[in-house]
Amino acid sequence: MKRFFLILIVAAVVVAGIGVTAWHYAPVLAFNMIGKAIGGSVTVSKSSVSYKDGALRITLNGVRAKGAVEGSVENCVAELLLSKGIYIRRLAISDFDLSVRKDEGGFKFYPIPVELAEITKGVLSYGGRTYLVKEIKVSNFNTGKTLEFSIDGGVEGLGNIKTHGEGIFGSEKRSDLSKDVPDLLPKEEPWKK
Repeated sequence: MKRFFLILIVAAVVVAGIGVTAWHYAPVLAFNMIGKAIGGSVTVSKSSVSYKDGALRITLNGVRAKGAVEGSVENCVAELLLSKGIYIRRLAISDFDLSVRKDEGGFKFYPIPVELAEITKGVLSYGGRTYLVKEIKVSNFNTGKTLEFSIDGGVEGLGNIKTHGEGIFGSEKRSDLSKDVPDLLPKEEPWKK
């Protein structure tokens, strides 16, 4: 009987050790997978993982990417609801400067459900254009609820764009969106500031 309990305790310690190791190295594994997805590499200067209120919270600082996507993201926070599979409760990205190469095959897009995404203060270069992002908010993306979005930013050569709207984004690969007409103000070029 003592031998059985000793084996059980040793097995529990080994399983706990594997769990702690997996928890500690989860960000490294994720960065390797993202690096492969963009055909390059992703490095992070600081990361932390915590669990609170049923959500896994991953915080990244100083993200650098090379490959189909190149540049930097200074702050990124993702809260994942593990009880719903791959489901993001909140995604916040700020202070970024990214360039996305436009390949012949197009950009791969995976519609992961996101309750709230907040993207602020950044510059994105894609398809020969430079986009300034002051603030983008999207709620209920691919969650089955009404999608709401607001965009405040600018496009080099076109000026400022400010719009918001709502609609439905579903698995039928179509979307029904209603939106306000963008406010284009070509007088100001915010990307040059």
